[in-house]
Amino acid sequence: MVLAGGRMDSWLLGMPAIALASLISMIGHYDKNGWFSISGGIGFVGFFLKASLISGFDVVRRAFHPRNMLDPDLIEYRLSLSTEAARIFMADIISLLPGTLSTQLSDETLTIHVLDKSMPVRAELKALEMRVAAMLERNERPLFSRKGSKT
Repeated sequence: MVLAGGRMDSWLLGMPAIALASLISMIGHYDKNGWFSISGGIGFVGFFLKASLISGFDVVRRAFHPRNMLDPDLIEYRLSLSTEAARIFMADIISLLPGTLSTQLSDETLTIHVLDKSMPVRAELKALEMRVAAMLERNERPLFSRKGSKT
């Protein structure tokens, strides 16, 4: 803003340029904390938005239902992510999704507070973990086999 003299129209060119430069700098980038895949990132964003909407509607439905539809619990989930950055990102994303909260992260285990322990939480966590791995780990786990079927 200072360099542009406070003109807001400079954002029209500046923000896309910054975003593009950031993406280009991360293509194939690998360091001690892991890997970033643009295609994995795009897939993750779509997955996250869909999961946020579905779980958000579920939380609202439970909140306004005349019967108490909550059966909260703490569950432990064994992580298969190999990098610290991916494990931390997974814990942070779980806390952003409605109805879940990461409470403790160790090297191999993540403890999560859930609103209803009868829901398929572990399957949803596994799907999320696969998306995080596809985005942040070099040895991507394939989301689809060679024949096009889900693994």
